[in-house]
Amino acid sequence: MLKITTKKFLRKLITEKKIKLVNQNYKISKSYSNKTKNCQKAANLLYKNNLYENSITEAYFGMYNSTISLFFKMGIKCDNHTGAILFLKYLLKKEKLSNELNKFKEQRIDKQYNINENFNKKQCLQLIIESNLFIDNINFLKSNINIKLIDNIKEKFNSLKNRFYFFFILLK
Repeated sequence: MLKITTKKFLRKLITEKKIKLVNQNYKISKSYSNKTKNCQKAANLLYKNNLYENSITEAYFGMYNSTISLFFKMGIKCDNHTGAILFLKYLLKKEKLSNELNKFKEQRIDKQYNINENFNKKQCLQLIIESNLFIDNINFLKSNINIKLIDNIKEKFNSLKNRFYFFFILLK
């Protein structure tokens, strides 16, 4: 069961059309897959050049782009990082992937906006490995998408959306 604040947030994103159902789009999905690969390359280049904090930022965006690629392949458009994390957890029931993406989002924010003098090469390498495993798991999900899964997700999405609209009408 979704927490009430999580439901409200997802419904807000749906109302604002930050998350919406779209036609499955393999071309856009492929474009995000290419962005993912570029982020992975950038993360590795930055790591090799001792730019560890910047490397984690690229690793995170590789993970986020792979998630968006999955969504487009399923017929979902999501323009919000937290929304993508919640969508993975509550509508796709991929809690572990959701938690990993959230952890990396927090790491990215920390590395981008704070001074991290103790962040070292070993820690960075471990995070890059974890990000690559996440992307592999998302690619596995993408390769196993079927019409039944898509219909199930769309049904859950519409249920969430419709309950919100019903509640909104009652408030008027």
